[in-house]
Amino acid sequence: MNGSQQSRFLIWLGPVFAVLFLGASLVAGDGPSEKASGAKVVAYFEAHQGRTLTQAFGAAALATLLMLFAGELRRRARAYADTASATVMVAGAVVWIGGILLGALLELGLSTSADHHQAQVAQTLNVLNSASWLPFIAGLAIFLVGAGGMVLQTGLLPKWLGWVACLGGVVSLLGPGGFVGFFLAPAWIVVAGIMLGVRGDTATSAAPSPAPVGSHAA
Repeated sequence: MNGSQQSRFLIWLGPVFAVLFLGASLVAGDGPSEKASGAKVVAYFEAHQGRTLTQAFGAAALATLLMLFAGELRRRARAYADTASATVMVAGAVVWIGGILLGALLELGLSTSADHHQAQVAQTLNVLNSASWLPFIAGLAIFLVGAGGMVLQTGLLPKWLGWVACLGGVVSLLGPGGFVGFFLAPAWIVVAGIMLGVRGDTATSAAPSPAPVGSHAA
């Protein structure tokens, strides 16, 4: 696989991540509320053990897909301009991944405690799981703001896509606005990934060509 093929492969991982992420989130549904008793939490995770374990172990694959996409997006952007926004975008992806993995960790703990009928442990983990949205939403917001700024500063993608990302990132931090980022960030990744995947890697042509060896100013 040459450099161009590898670049196109990595950029298409973004839409793949987005589809799997939304699919897993919709299938997961609503778990026990933070006020649920230990017995109710144990009963729920005993009944959904297979699904819980599948989603928890799948979190590692989601994290890998998102990180590879964000890294490739940053590489392409830096060929246009050396902008700090691209680094902010990657940092947001890292925080987002942290939220995904934290959720998976708590889900595994809930499944194990339910299997061992440890009601008190399950109730405690369930309360923590109910609050695990914080790094998740923060990561989404940082990712969107960084991606939006990157687009506006580099022209890698249409300007409107940059403004949508910036606005969505800000709104995501406004309490209930987090639901906006939850759906907007994956949708943004799908649109950006398809645009860049169809267009191919233009980073090489955008970057200035190195001067020939031995050349000098007249």
